[in-house]
Amino acid sequence: MIVLSAVAVAPDRINLSWTDDYAAGPGYVLDRAQVAPSVVGPWITVTELGGAARAYSDAGVTPSTSYAYRLSRVAEAVTANATTPSGVTLPAVPSNLSAVAVSASQIDLAWTDESTNELGFKIDRWNGSVWIEIAAVAAGVTGYADTGLLAGTLYYYQVRAYNTTGSSAATPYQSATTLPVVVPAGLTLVGWRMDLGTPQDVKVIDGALYLASREFGLVVLNTQGVLRGVSDTLFPGWRVA
Repeated sequence: MIVLSAVAVAPDRINLSWTDDYAAGPGYVLDRAQVAPSVVGPWITVTELGGAARAYSDAGVTPSTSYAYRLSRVAEAVTANATTPSGVTLPAVPSNLSAVAVSASQIDLAWTDESTNELGFKIDRWNGSVWIEIAAVAAGVTGYADTGLLAGTLYYYQVRAYNTTGSSAATPYQSATTLPVVVPAGLTLVGWRMDLGTPQDVKVIDGALYLASREFGLVVLNTQGVLRGVSDTLFPGWRVA
């Protein structure tokens, strides 16, 4: 009895090996066929081998293709299947990742594209326990602006290139701390008064809402009411005027 195995070792090569109950038969005929859904064939003869042969390397295959093999001795035939890999290698790891805080709510990332076969880049941010993918950009893009961040907060980033085969290793991580909230020019602070809830408690400057609070000082929100930061420069007991 012949037991045949086939292993794809490269996009254009499949190695075959077998065992045979006969120590040395008259010889073998190796046939190959492409495998499609519900169809195998037609069979073609790849080579003829001597009776002592127990292995063969088939270098006449096409990447991303499934094949079936049939090894015959006398009236006996056995088969084995293998699929060659796609031939697309992983993209190279991007280099020179940098992270720069440009405001209290935004950090700009930049990197160098080291590959020619990527489909794009994935941006990861550390959440305190694991890396979380926060965005993906197209091939050739070498920058990303992470917005909506908290003021005065440290963030860590890494970037990976990817294609149909998978993702590269990640860049060495880089970090940046968003800028603190700064009281804008023209924003006057006066002593705390008890008549909270008046329009004097809030001002809108450059799309940000500045709210004076007895508990938190100057609280800054975006136009959707999402907290952007708390200023250390305003002490409780003061309000916006």
